[in-house]
Amino acid sequence: VSTQSTGLKAIYGDVLTSYIKLLIESQKHEEVALYTSKIFDIQTQIVGYAQFLQKFEDRHERERFLSLAAQLDLPVQEITKKVVNLIQLKSGKDSPNRSENEVTEEDLKKISAIEWLCFNPNQRREALIQSNALARTFIASRKLQALKKLYDTLPQDLKTAIASLTRDGSVFEQQIWPFLVEHLAYADYIAAHDKFQVWHRHHHTRPSPPEKITIQSQSQRIFFEKQQRNYEDKIAIWKEQEAIKASDAIASCHAILIGSEQSGWLTDVSTEEDIPDKAAREREIQEVRRICIPETTFLLLRILCDTAQYKTALQVSDIIASEQEKLYALFTVEEMQKLLLLLRETSLLLLESGFSSKTSTTSHFVDPFGYK
Repeated sequence: VSTQSTGLKAIYGDVLTSYIKLLIESQKHEEVALYTSKIFDIQTQIVGYAQFLQKFEDRHERERFLSLAAQLDLPVQEITKKVVNLIQLKSGKDSPNRSENEVTEEDLKKISAIEWLCFNPNQRREALIQSNALARTFIASRKLQALKKLYDTLPQDLKTAIASLTRDGSVFEQQIWPFLVEHLAYADYIAAHDKFQVWHRHHHTRPSPPEKITIQSQSQRIFFEKQQRNYEDKIAIWKEQEAIKASDAIASCHAILIGSEQSGWLTDVSTEEDIPDKAAREREIQEVRRICIPETTFLLLRILCDTAQYKTALQVSDIIASEQEKLYALFTVEEMQKLLLLLRETSLLLLESGFSSKTSTTSHFVDPFGYK
């Protein structure tokens, strides 16, 4: 290609770019894809059309302009990846006065951007990679509500596709598997928090016994006995639900600490592929484990102690101290001190509870720790 020809193409590209900007300003959006397709440089096409698309938030508009781009053979997959990248970079930092539990406008923009990768089934892997990256960001910022919003917002067809994947499936499924495991790990983390909250709310609704009164007549006795029976019925129902909800929350928290039969939680997510920011991803995943494992440990101990399951609570220390997973290495010095103090208090509560059982002969007893 001659220097003159290259120069003419550059001028032609500049003219087209200026005209496209005019079309956008004039709200003639239907023509943007057509004139973008006339630009010779592919990278300019990608950046230009991605910049045009990033302002659209309505799902139908997004689909419509992607469809126009596809009809004109624009590199749609690269464009949608670029859109997500632009939105994530453009989103500013939250105000320092914002609550960690508040889902900000910036959070919503980042979450909404993932939808650009959910229209094409061939981009499910990229959708998982990007949503996982955003999930790691939210966890690192202690933004649990934003994390939940992200998972609630993922399109149902993507969730259905994810549910159908298997580890021993096609080559595509094997390539996507580490990202799927990571995605499901964050879903388990959300579930543990949700079930803890369900138990916690119920735990603080324990019925109060009827106020004791000095009975001076038969009618007062009948009234008090009726109140007492009503209380006993309510407390029986409450205890039954307490046991169910506590058991459910304990199982979810426990699953985070012990992981699956194959590996620990978020330890089987490495990939041999040369993906962008691979080293950064591995560092971020380790940071997520450092945040979530101690946090979930304290949630679990809270449930066990508040439901007087002291012996089971002390057994959590075995999981943390295990040399196989080395979860203790994920605790900061302050967190470890807090854990040891809590375990000490739990030991005292266990002793004070008088938890003991007789053996087959009345002369032998088992102490709270299981020793005769």
